[in-house]
Parts: sequence; C-alpha cells; structure tokens
Amino acid sequence: MSTASAGIHSAGYKKSWFHDPLTKDVNTVKNTVDWYWNGSCVYGTSTLGYRYEWLTATGWGLKDNNWRRGAFCTYAYSNSYVHFKNGIFCAFTDTHTYYDRNNVRGYYNGTLWGQTSWSKSGFCSFLLSFHDKLRRTLN
Repeated sequence: MSTASAGIHSAGYKKSWFHDPLTKDVNTVKNTVDWYWNGSCVYGTSTLGYRYEWLTATGWGLKDNNWRRGAFCTYAYSNSYVHFKNGIFCAFTDTHTYYDRNNVRGYYNGTLWGQTSWSKSGFCSFLLSFHDKLRRTLN
C-alpha cells in the first residue's frame, strides 16, 4: 500500500475578492490545497494550485504576482501575493488592490486553515469592499 493511499484525502480552498459598489467582483484570488494525511503527517504528493481573475472590461489588470506552494510533514500549503491595478476606476486615477498573502493550508490532522492579508489604495479605493471564504471541498 502506498503512503498516499494509507492517509485520508482532503481538499479545500481560500478565496478572496474585492467588490465594487455595483456589486461586481472586480478581482479574485483563489488558492487550493488537495492533500493526504494520517493524523501524524501529510503524505504523498499534494495538488496545490491558484487562480486569479479580474474584470478586464472595467479597466482592471494584473500588475504583479507571486505564487508559493509546498508540503512538509505538518502541512501542505498554497499562497499568493497579487497586485491588481485599475487606471480608470475613479476619475482616471489609479486604484490598487493587494493580496499579501492569500493563504491556505492542509494540516497533518485534516484541519483546513486559511488567512488573507490585504490592502487597497487610491482616491476611490474606499468604494471597494473586501470579502473572503474558506471552503472544504473534500472530506
């Protein structure tokens, strides 16, 4: 029996996004973790991923990003730094959103953990609201 099949299989994600006053999600960051665990250690190869989305039609663009992932005995992780910019959101002044970092971890005991540090800047950034969710998708 392989070490991956000896463990319990779990998966989940941390999704974060900024919402504008017209109830549109202007940009989104989602980090995923899919891991095996047995109560003592994370086993096998974990599937780790990310996805970034933004509303190009309303002026949003990806300015910078950095994805990290890995697995240790204690946890498997996926996290991202992402910077989005919009030059026309507010009277043609720059508006920025930052996810520094969007984190998700799957632990040796099956715990799914997520956390996001974020910020926004620009004259009209007060119009944007931040939202996030942590969701288990398997086990």
